Amino acid sequence: MAALMRRHLPLAVCAAVVLLAGQASAQFANRRLGVELGGYRFTDADVTVGLPLVIDGTYYIENGFDVGLRVPLTLYLTRASNQQYFGLGANVYVRYLFSEESLRPWLGLEVDFAYIFRGDDSSGNNQRYFFGPGASLGLDYFVTDTISIGPRGFFTLYLALNNGSSVVRPTYGGTLDISAYF
Repeated sequence: MAALMRRHLPLAVCAAVVLLAGQASAQFANRRLGVELGGYRFTDADVTVGLPLVIDGTYYIENGFDVGLRVPLTLYLTRASNQQYFGLGANVYVRYLFSEESLRPWLGLEVDFAYIFRGDDSSGNNQRYFFGPGASLGLDYFVTDTISIGPRGFFTLYLALNNGSSVVRPTYGGTLDISAYF
C-alpha cells in the first residue's frame, strides 16, 4: 500500500493543483497611461527653464520593448521676471525594459518636438519650433499590479533651424511619473 501511495502521490498532487487553481493571468498589462511632473534646463537666449506636465502612454511590443507618446504641456520661465511662455510638444519614443518584474529599470530613445508660444521681438529671440533626438533613463516601481511610480531623467538635443545665432539647444532634466497599466 505504501509503495502504491508513493507512486501515485505526485499524480494526486498535480491533479489537486489543476483542479483548485484559479484562472491564470499576467502580472502586468500591455498598455500604460501616466502623468509626469518635473523640470528641465532649456538652453535659449531668453528661455531658461521648462516646467512640464506630461501625459504619457505606451504600448508593450515584445521582448522588453515598448513604444510610446508623451505630450508635454510646459510653462517656460525666462530671464525677465515678469514674462513666461507656454509650450506644447510631442515625444515619440521606444524604450527597453531591463526587467519586467515589479522594479523595471529602462532606457529610451526618442524624437522630440516642441512649440513655444511667444511674441515676436526685435532681437531675433523668437524661435518657436524645436525638434531633435533625445535619450532617457528611468525606473518604474509597481506599488500594485496596475499602478507604478518612478523617476525619468532625459537629455534632448533640440535643433532650431530658423535661428541665426545658435542652431543646437541642449536640454536636460527629469520628471516623476505615476502610471496605470491596463
